[in-house]
Amino acid sequence: MLKLEDISKYYYSSSNVTCALRKINLEFKIGEFVAVTGESGSGKTTIFNLLTKSYIVDSGIIKIDEYDINDLDEDTLRNNI
Repeated sequence: MLKLEDISKYYYSSSNVTCALRKINLEFKIGEFVAVTGESGSGKTTIFNLLTKSYIVDSGIIKIDEYDINDLDEDTLRNNI
């Protein structure tokens, strides 16, 4: 199972803070097919980048089978996503 719990992500610039995701909760079961849709700028790519650890969450936790993805090495993460 892949689970996102209260995920928030912000982007910072010299004059602005942009909230990309605010307290998002999602759960995907093994074997389940999911499509993520939405308007441009709605956070789809941000979610993907958080799942692959390309970005770090500002708050919340992402788990694979109850393990925090931050505790998994890159190979283990790839094999489980």
